[in-house]
Amino acid sequence: MIRPWLPALLLLGVALSALSARARELDPAVPQRFALDPVRASTSSPSQGSLPRNASVAFRLRVANAVAHPPAVTPDKTVLIAHADPVLAEYDARGRSLWAARLGPNPAATSPFVFADGTRAVITEGGELVGFSPRGRSVFRARLPFGTIGPSLVVAPLGDGGLLLAERQRVVGLDAAGTLRFRAELDKDVSTILPGLAPAAGADALSTRALLVTRGGSVLDLGSDGRSTWRARFSGNVTAAARLGASRVLGVLDAQRLVELDLVADTEKLLAEAADFSLLPELAVNRRGESRVLGSNDLLLAFDAAGAERFRVPFATPATGPEPRDGAAELLFDSAGTTLVARAGAGVFSISADGVVTRVESSACPEPLRPALLPPSSVVVACRSGILLRLEAAAPPAASDTPR
Repeated sequence: MIRPWLPALLLLGVALSALSARARELDPAVPQRFALDPVRASTSSPSQGSLPRNASVAFRLRVANAVAHPPAVTPDKTVLIAHADPVLAEYDARGRSLWAARLGPNPAATSPFVFADGTRAVITEGGELVGFSPRGRSVFRARLPFGTIGPSLVVAPLGDGGLLLAERQRVVGLDAAGTLRFRAELDKDVSTILPGLAPAAGADALSTRALLVTRGGSVLDLGSDGRSTWRARFSGNVTAAARLGASRVLGVLDAQRLVELDLVADTEKLLAEAADFSLLPELAVNRRGESRVLGSNDLLLAFDAAGAERFRVPFATPATGPEPRDGAAELLFDSAGTTLVARAGAGVFSISADGVVTRVESSACPEPLRPALLPPSSVVVACRSGILLRLEAAAPPAASDTPR
């Protein structure tokens, strides 16, 4: 069960016009301005734009420092990168530095994100939420109720511009101004946060609520006040999960099974079982309800919106890098059915909607992070070593002037 605490225990509110870098407390009774645009954050299923087909490397360069987390693309089509030292930096679409700012004594704990008002923000391993203006000026610093933060932190945007954070059993909700909505604690570790769906005619309340999936398999829906309601349970430990619709969730269980869970009937549907390989915690669902999941042995498994397997293809044979593990292969999947996989040591692979695999030449790096879509159809790939690549659709060959 979830135990909500009074928001008055901790005031994280930060005025949007704040000029000081110090954390400041606001009265939670004062109305805050909300925005309808969701936070822009790193994701495996971008909602805008499309992945380039027949991609090529437009440029490859080395930025100043090692990269700690997947990049995030801003509404201005610039790229935010949290570096391994305590620095947040912004680059233009050509990889040129726009600004860089120190985060304090602690590096970023996760990818940066952008609030609806344009504020660039990141959460540090010291448990602080740090915000910057689009020009890199420090605008706020607020301590979160987490203490120090480890690699288990989960960040998910909400449809109204707010943000949900979960670190093990602790859950925090922020509004679009960075003000604390609630602080709560579960009795189980959170594996994944699944944001609610956009309101639609005839939709029930469950569809718009965020879902919490625990590592043990329980699925709970989360109210705006931090109170949760148990909905259903997977029959195994969850390593990855994605929302299929208002009342259906897809999960990778025990690295062996891909299962669809009906939250109303509390029943499961087995989509795939890995007999001679394992399923990695890399799962994505696009807006059409199609899904992709990575397997060991460099496999990509594809499923249609009804859950039927369409194909499974090896995307890197023979393997040219380390055996994929958690973090060694990263997935990006668009609404047209195109998939990009960044594979450690082997490069970036494009898999079409019908399973045709193409390797992007000169795209290899030792430790790639999840690529980010740069709308309308470019992709930014960052590597931990500090290499930054931009992929674009290859130009069609020039027409020959030689008469036939």
